[in-house]
Amino acid sequence: MTNILYPSKSRRFMSEVAGRRRYHRKSSRARTAARGGVLRVAACRGWNCNTDRVAAFLALIERQERQA
Repeated sequence: MTNILYPSKSRRFMSEVAGRRRYHRKSSRARTAARGGVLRVAACRGWNCNTDRVAAFLALIERQERQA
């Protein structure tokens, strides 16, 4: 496996399916890529896969995208 990179503006989401990690900027792409795997969201200087936190973060991002 590759090293886990820290969150940034271009790495706000991380999907992990079958041991392969991919980083995403857009929530829609991350959700699609994480089907059958784990979706993680940026949390300070690391990643979090807690389902409540992921859902709250995705809702916040969607609200911001609709306003823009």
